[in-house]
Amino acid sequence: MLNSLKRNPIIFAICFFSIFVIARVIILGDPSKFIVAGSDFFEPEQWQEKIHVKEGQGYDGQFFFNYAHNPFTTQIQPHSKVDLPPYRHQRIGYPTLSWLLSFGNPNWLPYSLIIVNLLAAIGLSFFVLQFTNQNENWLARLAPILAPGILMSVSRDLSEVLATFFVVGAIYFILNKKALLFTLFTIFALLTRETEIVILGPVILWIVINKEIKLSARLLSILPIVAIGTWKLVVIQNWYPNYESPMQNLSFPLWGFVHSFWLNLQVSSIKEIIELVFWIAYAVLIIAIFTKSIKQILSQKNVLNTPFPIVIIATILFSFIFSEAIYIDDWAFVRVLTSAIVVALLYLAKENQISKSWIFSLLIISGLTFLRLIVRI
Repeated sequence: MLNSLKRNPIIFAICFFSIFVIARVIILGDPSKFIVAGSDFFEPEQWQEKIHVKEGQGYDGQFFFNYAHNPFTTQIQPHSKVDLPPYRHQRIGYPTLSWLLSFGNPNWLPYSLIIVNLLAAIGLSFFVLQFTNQNENWLARLAPILAPGILMSVSRDLSEVLATFFVVGAIYFILNKKALLFTLFTIFALLTRETEIVILGPVILWIVINKEIKLSARLLSILPIVAIGTWKLVVIQNWYPNYESPMQNLSFPLWGFVHSFWLNLQVSSIKEIIELVFWIAYAVLIIAIFTKSIKQILSQKNVLNTPFPIVIIATILFSFIFSEAIYIDDWAFVRVLTSAIVVALLYLAKENQISKSWIFSLLIISGLTFLRLIVRI
């Protein structure tokens, strides 16, 4: 098994994520608890399928579940609500794949939502292997897979792990001169989470200005912008004049982070102390990853040989303007930055800049995240 792991991190991903999903299902006793449906948005007595509904607001996975019943309609499912329908509906990729996997059977959706994310996490490890198969440090191959946001996404039927799979796949395909697959993966990534444009936008820019890439490929790379723009117009048209977007997610540079840190210091219980420890651990991890990535970028002479440097710089700048709504909760900022963290770790692994101490740190944080999420609805 160890020799297989050295050759192929896919084995690690299959074991790691499968054990996580199985353990969580066994402990929770109901796969519908992954959805985290809340009574503010579902009427449990009237809901057509038997799913677990907790008191309160629930979490974002409930909206993907709602749209997975019929991704191609603007009608909300009966006896349920969606907070920002057009904003949620534009992220159609994850619900659509879950709907396809369920063969349109709503009773299978609690399972298909989990399976899609599990397959995405394993698929991500395939691309990690392709990027790092020349790396003698086999432990470094595990680094991108250990990003804690992946576990968070799988644990609550969220779209980050699927979007990250498409993002990393898109980068891999363009670097291997497969422009059509890059275009398709980019479109799927943007339809899963439109904010992935922060990563893939710089990649498209890198392609357009790179004269070593064929003109046909450069023109084809612009197609995802057209596709997502068209879908955005369709969504706006369908929901006009009630189109809403959570603009409160952005603020002045670094203010959201600093203010959230100050607010999180105001602890009054054991639970809040534990959550503060995780908040600090995740924040330190992300800052360390971004800092090391910038240091590596500055040490290179030909930084535009690959799109990684401009992607990392763009995502770091984007993270600066997240508001308190994102940074106040470690769940929020870790999952939102999942793609950025994975891409940065992939870049460092590719450049052979991940030491054993980094791997052990990631293993510890990922292991604690694993245990934390196992028992939390």
